[in-house]
Amino acid sequence: MDKIKAIQLLESSSPHQRLQGARFFARNYLPDILPELKEHFRKERVAHVRAALNLAVKRNSQKIFGTRVFHQ
Repeated sequence: MDKIKAIQLLESSSPHQRLQGARFFARNYLPDILPELKEHFRKERVAHVRAALNLAVKRNSQKIFGTRVFHQ
């Protein structure tokens, strides 16, 4: 999956697809998408999707140096 596909999943009406998109951003450090992640988090009402978005926001808010791999 790439960033474009993950954004499309976040915009889906399906909670399962939004969860897939949120998990992508939780696993990949892409801080340029942070404002959009925060907006999706603000709008999300499904608890498990919201939790995954919260993790994505936290991980993409961190300043990291070098390569870091996130594991769930």
